[in-house]
Amino acid sequence: MFAPDHEAVASELARVTKPGGRLGLANWTAEGGVGRMFGMMKPFAPPPPEGVGNQFDWGREDYVRERLGDAFELEFERHVSNYRVPSGEEYWAFYSDNYGPTRTLAESLDDDRRAEFQKAWVDFFESNYGSNGGIDHDREWLLVLGTRR
Repeated sequence: MFAPDHEAVASELARVTKPGGRLGLANWTAEGGVGRMFGMMKPFAPPPPEGVGNQFDWGREDYVRERLGDAFELEFERHVSNYRVPSGEEYWAFYSDNYGPTRTLAESLDDDRRAEFQKAWVDFFESNYGSNGGIDHDREWLLVLGTRR
C-alpha cells in the first residue's frame, strides 16, 4: 500500500503468483481512522514526489479491481481494528517511537515544528476519538483476497 508505483506493484503481484496461487492484502481505507490520521499529518509532511500513488487508493474496491481484476479473482471484506490507549499523549509517545510513517515524519521536523505536530496529534485524537478518559481509535481496513487466474 505504501509502495510508490501502484502499476508496478500490481504487475509484480500478478507476475510472481502462479495460476491458482493466493493473494492477501490488508489496506487502510481513506475514510477510516488511519486515513483521517494521515489527513491530520499532511500539513507537516512534504508533498510526495510526482507520480507517487495515494496509498489509501488500495483501500478502495474499485481501485483494486482496476489494478488486479484481470489477473485475480477477487473477494473483499471490510474490517475495523480498534486501538485503545489512555491518552493522546500516550498515543503520540508510542506512534512517534514505533510507527514508521509517524516516526519518520516527526524525526524530519525541527524542534518547534515537531512540537506543533505533537500538539496537533494529541488534539486530533482527544477531540475525535476521546471517550471515557481515553482514546478509542477505530481504524477501518479492507481485506483483499485473490486467486490468480
